[in-house]
Parts: sequence; structure tokens; C-alpha cells
Amino acid sequence: MSSPDASNDRRPETLAAEKLRRHLEEIARERDSAHQTLQEREAELVRIQRIGRVGGLEVDLREGFKNRRSPEYLIIHGLPPEAAEETHEDWVKRLHPDDREQAVQQFLDAISGKDEDYSAEYRIVRPSDRETRWIRVVAKIERDSAGRALRLIGAHIDITDRMLAQQTLRESEERFRLIANSAPVPMWVTKLDRTRSFANQAYVDFLGLPFEEAIVFDWRKALHPDDLPRILQQQITGEASLKPFVLEARYRRADGEWRWLRSESQPRWDPTGKHIGFIGVAHDITASKRAEIELRKLNETLERRIEERTAQLRSNEAMMRAIFETSNQYQGLLSLNGDVLYANKTALAGIRSDGTDVIGKPFWETPWFTATAGMPDAVRNAFAAVLRGEEVRTEMLLHLPIGERYFDFAMRPLFGEHGEVTGAVPEAVDITERRQGEEALRQSQKMEAVGQLTGGVAHDFNNLLTIIRSATDFLRRRDLPDERRRRYVDAISDTVERASKLTAQLLAFARRQPLKPQVFNVGSQVENVAQLIRPLVGSRIQIEVDIGGSDTFSIADIAQFETALINLAINGRDAMDGEGLLKISVRKVGAIPALRGQPARRGDFIAVSVDDTAPASVSARPSASQNSLAAISWSQARSDREPRSRSICRKPPRRRKRKPPRRGAHRRQPGAAIACSLSKTTTMSGCFPPSCWKTWDTRSGGSRTPTRRSQSCRTTNLPSISCSPMSSCPA
Repeated sequence: MSSPDASNDRRPETLAAEKLRRHLEEIARERDSAHQTLQEREAELVRIQRIGRVGGLEVDLREGFKNRRSPEYLIIHGLPPEAAEETHEDWVKRLHPDDREQAVQQFLDAISGKDEDYSAEYRIVRPSDRETRWIRVVAKIERDSAGRALRLIGAHIDITDRMLAQQTLRESEERFRLIANSAPVPMWVTKLDRTRSFANQAYVDFLGLPFEEAIVFDWRKALHPDDLPRILQQQITGEASLKPFVLEARYRRADGEWRWLRSESQPRWDPTGKHIGFIGVAHDITASKRAEIELRKLNETLERRIEERTAQLRSNEAMMRAIFETSNQYQGLLSLNGDVLYANKTALAGIRSDGTDVIGKPFWETPWFTATAGMPDAVRNAFAAVLRGEEVRTEMLLHLPIGERYFDFAMRPLFGEHGEVTGAVPEAVDITERRQGEEALRQSQKMEAVGQLTGGVAHDFNNLLTIIRSATDFLRRRDLPDERRRRYVDAISDTVERASKLTAQLLAFARRQPLKPQVFNVGSQVENVAQLIRPLVGSRIQIEVDIGGSDTFSIADIAQFETALINLAINGRDAMDGEGLLKISVRKVGAIPALRGQPARRGDFIAVSVDDTAPASVSARPSASQNSLAAISWSQARSDREPRSRSICRKPPRRRKRKPPRRGAHRRQPGAAIACSLSKTTTMSGCFPPSCWKTWDTRSGGSRTPTRRSQSCRTTNLPSISCSPMSSCPA
């Protein structure tokens, strides 16, 4: 019957057959689907087993040991596919020699026992690569009603990685235990209930208890009663914070001694991040605590001493400030930058200031110097020299709000504790009145010298007048030839010229006038002065002039230079008792020796010396000045009658006959510029600045020992002579 016919056949048996066919097809489809799902599940299980390193096994125990191994089991054990039904002896041979006996006995005991569960852990040696692997067995044993084992179904799990990790952990724990026990400080590990899970040997030794008792010991029993409330509160707070915390307290050691311990605790966490307790370590800080107590006592003593020292320093500072404030000198203090840190009342009064306009300003930009042309630069250069460790000293004329004043100015470095320059100390002495007194004294001495020159000048004038009178007498003769008449007229003219020149020199010498430094030829000027002093010293004294060159130019006040030279000549005349040789020398020198604390200076200078043949030498020693240079000539005396270097010292007036002066004696007068001493060895002379000179006894090889008084020499104030280097003279 065809399908159309069957579909049209509505008989009951036909409909039932069709329904049955459809049901069978549906069952077949479900079976196929279930089989496919089962295969997928089996494949998934295989993958899971391989990933988890799990292999199944079945052992039929009814007739001996009949094994059946899964493919995953074969992979874990390193067996080929044909070993799926290996014998019991093959399994025994695969066991590690160290585990074989125990593993076999445990298996047999499980078979002969009553339990349905069987588990074991042992090592095997895989035949494929001879690698040792750890195996965990989990199985079920099927038994009959009598308890006899029928079949074992289970799984072998490769736990090699876990066992190695456990072994590593055990080794790490053992190393930690060894390290902790070798540590000299107590260490411990606590659980959440505050009981110890570990304590090292130092912890046990501190308590003096066995390990089992030490880890359960209540540490609060060893805590000092005075520290207990504080430590309990700090411990609760620290543990609640779940952060590291520190406690310091006294604990009683096993020998009964109280020791200061500093415990440091920090929280412990498990791999999941859960808090599981604390780990702590304690350090014995007894020695440091005792040192801290001693240090506290020392600090208290030191603070008390500092207060006493501070009070003393305040007192000293007040005393020094009082000294500075009452000083007549201009005094101050400068920083390393040149800023004014302090100025005393005298200095502030000089500029009519209260200090607000100078404190903190550069020293050279203050009213002390800004009103004087060129002075700020000079002071700045002086400060630079002071920073190099040098000491500067000079005289200066300043235009201050209180008027024009002369100062002896000095600036010296201020050294620190290690010798470094930390600042500068400027000082100035107002010498205006002294300068005025010196000027008056100079003029009086000049007039005295003029008086001494009068006799010689009058004699010269008489000679000149005699020439003129004789010439005029001859001119009155009527029979006088014209040629001789012209000669007499020329003689009169020349004589008048000489008289005029002599008068001009005398007037120039006697005239009082301010200093006017100018460039002049020192040699030529010395020759002119020599002509002037020839009649002054007398005919029995021979004057010799030695000019070292024709280009001996310098800059100075000519009148003052001549005065100094005349005074030196008069002094030499008096020392020789009117008979001898007076030698005036002019020469170039290349350096100035060190004088009165001032360093030696190199350069081009001109030295002027006056030597005489007196029985003994009288020498003068000048002091250096920043604005006047000194060139000194040194000579050695060979005998009492040889030429000796002579200063401007001379005998008191109207005392031609005098006893030899006592050696090493001198007399100082206020405002005096020179004193005298005797020497037979070393002498000096030169072009000297206007500062006061000291006299030194040079009998012992040139040692500079101040002498006491002088009976033979009169102090004479020197003029202000400035011997400048030739390089500064204009062409």
C-alpha cells in the first residue's frame, strides 16, 4: 500500500501502527541525543580529569586482583595504553622504595577490613621518565553481605605540586624557627585569642619557663605594676587599629631584674586577606633608657649652665656695648657682604643719624663717605682687601654733616672660630684737632728754621751788597773803559738776580700755605736746597750732593719737602759740632721695607738720605701710611767717623757743646713725628710720611726695643711728604 493510500486509510490498526512508528523515532532521537550528551560529558570529564590530574581505576577483588585503569590513570603513572589491565605486582613495583611496604600494607588492610572508604598517599616512580610523583588514592570498596570485598572503585590524584609546596613550607618554617631561635631578642606569634602559637628561645629564656608553659604564660604577670594600666590601654588601641604599634614598658626577667623592653607588633594575614593574629619582637632598651635618664639630667644641667652662660654673655655684651657707646672713636661692625651691622653713638653722631638709615646698608654707601668724591670706591676696595685677611690703615679727609674732618681710619678682618673671615671691624679716630696742632707746630718750627737761616742769609746778603757797592764805586770812575763798565753792570745785574732768588727761597720757605702736591724733579730740588743750606751749616762742613739720575720725578708738596731736607741738614750740622761731611743722596729703589706692622711694598720709589760723619748715628723710624709712601735706604757703619745716616733730630737751640747722649734713650711729645736713638750698626733714612715715628734701640743686631727717654735729641714734627712711585708721575 502506497503512502497516500496509507494516509487515507483510517482504520484503527493503521493509525496505531503510525503512532507507534513515530514514538519509536522520537525514542531513537532522544537516545541519540542522550548518547551524544553522554559522550560530551565523558569528553568533558576526561578533560577535567586531565586538568586535575585525576585517573580512575577499578579492581575486581572476587578472584584475586583484576585491574582496569582509565587513560588518565595511565598518563599520571606514565604507562602505555596496553597497561590498562596491569597486574597487582606491576603496581607494587612502581611504588617508591621508601613508601612501598607501608603503601602495600595499608592497601591490604583496607581490603581485609570492614570500612568502605580507602585513602592513601605515597610516591611512585614513573617508568616513562623515572620521575617521582606523589599520588593520593580516594576509593570506595563494595562488599557483600558478609563484609567480603568484591570490588574497589576509585581515583588516583597527582598531588606532587601540593606536596612540594608543603615541603617548601615546612623548610621555610624550619628556617624561620632556626633564625628566630638564634635571634638574641624575644620573638613570638599570637593568634586572635592572644595565645602564643610560637615563641623563640630568647622569649623562653627571658621567662625562664619550658616552651609549653612559655607559650601559654600570661605576660601581664611579668609587667611592672606602674606600667600595666598604660600598656593595656595602648595594646587595645594598637590591636584594634590593625596596624603596626609599639609598646615600651618594664618586665621582670627570670632572675627578678626589671628590664625595659620595646615591643613592636604588626598584624598577620592569611592568603585570603583575613586577619589571623600578630607577630611581635622585643628589644631590651634598658641601657638606652638609663642613658636617656642620664641625658635628661645632663640636659637639665646643660640648660642651667646655658642660662648662666647666656646671662654672662648678656652682661659681657652690655659691657662691651657700653664701652663702644662711650668710646670717642668711630666704631662699627660689617657683615661679609659689607652691610653695616652696628655703629656706635660716636659714629652715628658724626653723620647726625639714629642708625636707621645706615644699618643694613653697604658701608661705602653710607653718609660717612657718599659726600666725599672717590671715597666710596676706596672704602669698597679696602673692604675687599680685608676679606682677603689683610688689615687696612690710612688717613682720609671726609665731608660729614658735622663738617670737614680728618680721620685716622683702619679696618681689620673679624675671624671666626676656625680662622675664617666672618666680617670686618672699621674704626676711625678724629684727628682734625691733631692735624691742626701739627700744622701750627710745623709752622713754628719753620719760623725757627728761618731764624737760624737769618745769620747765613744776612752774611750772603752782605757779600752781595759788597759786590754791588764795589761795582758802583768802579762805575763812578770817569776813565773806566766801556767793556769793564759793561762787566760791572753785568755783575750788579747777576748779583741782584742772586739776591732776588735767595729772597724768594727764604719767603717760600717761611710762607704758610696748604699742601699742594705737584710733580717735580727730586734731584734738581735737592740741588737747589743744597745751595740754600750751604751758608747755614758753615764753611767747615762740606756738602756733597749725589744725584742718582736725571729722571727722578715724584709728586709731593715742594715746600714741605724742602723743610724736611733743611731740618735733616740742621740736625746733621749739630751732630757733627760744626765740622765734617754732609752727604745728600737721591736714588731710585724698588721696594719699601716693612714699617710698624705694615707689610713691605714693592714698586718704583725714590729714596732721599742725609748722611753725616758724626761720632754716633741718630736714626729715625717712620710709620707707613696708605696715602703716603716711604722709600728707605739702609747703610752699615764701619767706624765712628764714617758717614752715618742722619734724621732731622738735632740739639736744642743755643747748646753747641753737649755731652754724648745716653744710648737707647728717647723722649716722646704729643704730636711729635720723630724721636732719636743711637746705633753703631744699622741706620736708615728716607722719604717719610707724616705719621708719628717711634725710636728703637738697635744695639742688639737691630732688635726693636723701645727706649725710655732722650736728653740729646729734640723731637721735630715732619711735614707731610708723599713719595709716590715714579710710574704715577705724568710724562
